[in-house]
Amino acid sequence: MTELDRARLAGIMLAAALALLGCTITRTPLGLGPPFLRVTGVVQASDVAATSPPAWDPSARFLAFGADDGVWRLALGRPGLHRLASLSGVTEIAWSPDGRRLAAAAGGGLYLVYPDARPEERLPAAQTARLPAWDPRGRRLAYVTSGDGADRLATWDAEHGAAQGAVLPAGVTAQAIGWLPDGRAMLVALGPAGGGPSRLVRVEAAARLTVGRVAHREAMRDPVFDPLGRWIAYVARVPAEPGTREQVVVARPDGSGRRALTPPGDYTGISWAPAGTLIAYGTLLGPDDVAVEIADVATDARLRVATYHPELPPYARSIVTRWSPDGLRIAFGTDTDGGRGPVWVATLERR
Repeated sequence: MTELDRARLAGIMLAAALALLGCTITRTPLGLGPPFLRVTGVVQASDVAATSPPAWDPSARFLAFGADDGVWRLALGRPGLHRLASLSGVTEIAWSPDGRRLAAAAGGGLYLVYPDARPEERLPAAQTARLPAWDPRGRRLAYVTSGDGADRLATWDAEHGAAQGAVLPAGVTAQAIGWLPDGRAMLVALGPAGGGPSRLVRVEAAARLTVGRVAHREAMRDPVFDPLGRWIAYVARVPAEPGTREQVVVARPDGSGRRALTPPGDYTGISWAPAGTLIAYGTLLGPDDVAVEIADVATDARLRVATYHPELPPYARSIVTRWSPDGLRIAFGTDTDGGRGPVWVATLERR
């Protein structure tokens, strides 16, 4: 039995014990995977062309995204959009876990945007900011800035407002940030410059940021950490396969437990479900078509959620997927990496 199988069995036993005790669990993220899921609907959530990946609020009732003229919020199942902030060049959105604010990378800077109509605030030390990531409690915001030939990891503290920084190893580019569940450290994926292996570093987030030992890995594209910091999923070249065939791969941060979840193909836009047992991704079927799929990381079972025809074909490789906090919906679209397009939402349910 693998570690993932043991973890899933433990979760099932715990849930059964709580049920016998008469406990009620609310807003538990959906952890079941194929073949226990089915798609009940796929809808276009907005006509506005998004320029950032969508971000879910903690209640899973709202979606926010960036557009050419600002940060917009929509309520699922209700008509109309509400503009939260007037910003240009919005490329990334991150909703804090407490729902009180959003971080928006726009025009090279980093802004705090509020759902209650308060004016947006620009963080003073956030130049050329990207990859905003909130800690699990929503108190600290990590992000990456670039300059002088090196990326720098910084944090902003909601209580003190003080930013701290640490220079990441030279010659690489930060690709993803994942906070560990206790909020005391982060894992940072670093992309190779000019080819070669990727790297992972652990950064302690105490009084000051401390970059730990660098672990070398195979070249990873679109890496993303699971919510519990146990696994990293990414796209990797298929060994000994001619051409540029790739697979979606999961592994522990130290490189052990590596498993390919998909057959050779062309993949993009990986995201983790909140329970840390499923991933969503896009499979490029051709120059103009993408399949949105999910895979169970324990069993390799897969489910096709939608076949998506990007509104602008050149952006097919720019597809993104984002799971809702309750694990019942997946938002997707071509709104990243310079692409733009409307946001779509697929709804899942247990069979």
